[in-house]
Amino acid sequence: MDISTVIATGLVTIIGSGLGSALMNYLLAERKAKRELKRTKLEELFLSTRDYGDIHRAALVRFHGVMEGKLPFQEAEANYDKVGAERSETKMRWRIQMLIDFYFSELRPELDNLITARRSAFNIFLDFRKAHSTGQPIAVFAAPFWDALQHLADQETALCSKAAGLAKPLLK
Repeated sequence: MDISTVIATGLVTIIGSGLGSALMNYLLAERKAKRELKRTKLEELFLSTRDYGDIHRAALVRFHGVMEGKLPFQEAEANYDKVGAERSETKMRWRIQMLIDFYFSELRPELDNLITARRSAFNIFLDFRKAHSTGQPIAVFAAPFWDALQHLADQETALCSKAAGLAKPLLK
């Protein structure tokens, strides 16, 4: 073997191993960055979902007291307006929906169940408000409303649990 072949082979080996090493480092760094982004977005989804439920239920649960005759309507109404539940809740729901649509489409069924449960509780709430404003009996709404709020909490927990399940492999 002549000297030029040895030098050429050495250079090709050095360049090839350097490129291979650089490519491997790039791929590992990219994989780590994607995992970190996904983990961060799952944390954001989890916390947004919990906040969504907390604000919505905290605002609405006072009306359950009104339905049972334990709290004046005006007090529950003032609290509802004070927390700005509808505005805050809607903004959070859009954030949750965006995170799921952008990053976690596999959670879409849980989100749909959560939205359906929220709609069901809110429909009972609207029927209650209408009955209250027209002087009709309101105690009949207490049990179904409480059940609807519990179902809403269950759907929130289901979404958070599945999100936590997706996060576990990312924590390794």
